[in-house]
Order: sequence, then C-alpha cells, then structure tokens
Amino acid sequence: MTQVVTTRKARKKQSRFEKLWARAVKLRKSNEKLDSELAALIDRMHETILPKEIEIAKEQTPLFQKLLQLGQRKSLTHRERYTLDEWIRSMLEDFHQLNLVDDELRDHVAHYDAYRMGIKLEDESTPPYQQFMEKIQQAEQEERLEQEREQQAMHEHIDSIREKKISKATIEVERVLDRTLGARPLVTESATADLWEDELTSLQDESLRQYDKHREALRKELMEDKLDKIEKELKFMSEDPWDEDMDFPDLEEILESVFGDHDFNSDFTGGKSTHEKPAHENLANGRNDTALSNETFQQLFRAAAAKLHPDREPDAEVRLEKQKLMATLLKARKNGDLLTVLDLYETWVGEHEGFSKKDQKSLEETLQAWLNKLEEERDELISSSPLHSRAYHCFYRSSRKSTDKAFAEYLSDLQDTSDLIEDISADITSVKKLKPWLASRYDQMLENGIFF
Repeated sequence: MTQVVTTRKARKKQSRFEKLWARAVKLRKSNEKLDSELAALIDRMHETILPKEIEIAKEQTPLFQKLLQLGQRKSLTHRERYTLDEWIRSMLEDFHQLNLVDDELRDHVAHYDAYRMGIKLEDESTPPYQQFMEKIQQAEQEERLEQEREQQAMHEHIDSIREKKISKATIEVERVLDRTLGARPLVTESATADLWEDELTSLQDESLRQYDKHREALRKELMEDKLDKIEKELKFMSEDPWDEDMDFPDLEEILESVFGDHDFNSDFTGGKSTHEKPAHENLANGRNDTALSNETFQQLFRAAAAKLHPDREPDAEVRLEKQKLMATLLKARKNGDLLTVLDLYETWVGEHEGFSKKDQKSLEETLQAWLNKLEEERDELISSSPLHSRAYHCFYRSSRKSTDKAFAEYLSDLQDTSDLIEDISADITSVKKLKPWLASRYDQMLENGIFF
C-alpha cells in the first residue's frame, strides 16, 4: 500500500496543454474509428437491410397503384386528398431511393399528377409520362412567354412615365434657371451708326456667350440631378423582390460558406490564406489572443526535424517513412501550418518544457481550436451522406452485441411493415375503405408534426 501511495505522489501532474493534447489525440482516433465503423455498417446495410427493403418496396407496388387510382376520385375531401398525396409522395420517395421507379410506375404517377393538375392526357399512342412532361413543358413555355409579355408591357409603361417625367423636369429646370439667372439679355441695336457700334456689338455678343455658357452648365447639373431621381423612382416601381439580378449570394456560395470544405488552418488564421502570412502569426486575427512567437514556432520545427531527419535513421523502411514525414514538416513550415508542426512535434518529441507562459497560452488556445475542429469533423462525418446518417443513428452502438441487436430489431420492424402493407392492400378495395386509413394517417401526421 505504501509503495502505491509513493508512486502516486511521484507521478507528474499533467499540464493543461498535455490534457488538451490527449483529448485531441483521443478525438482524432475516435473520428478515424467512427469513419471505419460507419463504412462497415453501410456495407452490412447493403448486405442485409437493403435486400429486405427492396423486397418490401416491391410488395407495396400494388398498394401504390391502388392509391394512385383512388386518388383520382372526386369524392375525397380536401383533408383526405392532402393526406393521400403525402402518402403517395412518401412511397414514391422510397421507390426512388431504392431505384425501383420504372416506366410503368412513371406512367401511373403521370395519370395521377395530370388529374391533380387538371391536365388531360388524350394521345393513346404516346406514353402517359411523356405526354405529361410535354404538357408541363408547354405550360412552362406559355408561362415564360406571358412573363415576357408582362415585362415588355411594364418596360413600355415605364418608358412612357420616364418621357413624361423628363418633359416635366425640363420645364421645371428652365423655370429655376429663369429665376436664378434671369431671362436671356436682349440684343439692342443702335438707332444711328457711330464709331462705337462695332465695339458695343462685340461686348453684347460676349455677354450673351457667357450667359449661355453659364446657363447650359447649370442646366446640365440640374438635369443630371433630376434624371438621377427619376431613374431611382422608376427602378423602385419596376423592382422585383425576387429579381435574379439582385446582388444576393447564390445557393452554392451559401452552402460552401456553411458546409464547404476549406483550408484546415483557416479557423486559426481569421479566414486568411496561410500563404499570405504564417499561421502562428495569424492565429490571433480577429480575437484578442496572444500570437505564438516566431522563435517558438521555429523551436517546435527544429525539435521535430531533429527526430525526423532521415539521414540519422539506420533502418531503411523507417528512413523511407521519415522522408515522407520530413517532407510534410518542411511543407508545413513553408505554409506556416502550426497544427501540422505541432502534431509532428508532439508525436515525435513530446516535451513541453522551455516554452514561455505566453507561448504556452497560445499553444493551448491552438489545441482548443483544434479540438473544436475535430468535433465539427465528427458531425460532418455523420451527416456526410444519408447512408452515413442512417448507419450512425440506427445501428451505431458501443458494442458488437448492441449493433447486432439493432440490426435484428430493424429487420423485425421491416417484417412487421411487410405484414401491415399486406393487410392495408387487402383491406382497401374502394374509396369508402380508404377513408379510415387516411383518417388514421392524418392523426399520425398531426402527432409527428409532418406537413408539407
């Protein structure tokens, strides 16, 4: 007992940096393990779950076609039709995901959609789906032409308003010029010829030229202001709040900014490229953090390089591996990639002495940011595809036994679904028999908050 106590006292207390690093390493390994395990779960889903789901989906086809036919009856209420449409769309989505939508199924859906949209399919020589799509395209073309006609009419209307406003503005400007400058001086002629007539005429001409020049400059200035106000008014009149030309970021830019892949170090550089400035200098951008000094950055690099230098490694295989790691380290120094340098340092050196308190604080902040990034990567991994999300939420468990149980329960639920579909299909033989099922489904939609 005494020996155990002595050992505990002798154990060195972990620094905050070491604790953060241990958490980061653990989380990174956990992410790698999760990635591998989700891939294995997806493979297992393809082997065991997918075939059963395809089998059940095929069993639903007669029921699906029956719902499409009954959905074209006029005796359904608005709520019943709403519920039935949700049911049909849900089943159709499952068929699409399982790649079970063939030409025959498309034709059945085309008949249903045509009825719902008031479109008549009359050409028996052309498949219903093709007819439906041609009708839709024709309607879209007519809608575009109507929009173009409306836009043309709007442009003509605005041009007419512009012309009237400019005419009115011209009159107003001339009135302002008259009040400001007075009327244009009249040219007087001498009643009798004398020696000064030529000189007087010359002075009058110059005075008129100066007046005209000044009036024209002021007219131009006033009209520019008037025209600018007119165009602003007309723009407001014609502006469409959903105009594609308005300066909004497109969907791809939004998704890229929220979910897109970006430079790993951008989280530590205030969003700036690491090629512009070393990451250890940019780390504090936008936050009141203390940046890691260049001296400490170089200290991390030199210590890692000493351990990784391939010329000091006698083992050929290890030397080859160290050559690759050394190349990674050199590239990280060139790009100012602090995290990669820190990763290699911690893996191959692992000493935390000799750093100032200021640098220790910066290193800790860097590791905390890295931890946050690793947690984000875990979430991104889980949601990277519908299959990944489904594998994680439905089957990912802490033990193999629990995972096996989750698969068994899911397959049992699928069998129950198969039995229920068989009962529903057998029971629904008319609109009257369909209505109780629609009422039950509507109540479930209210319970689960499912609306579209």
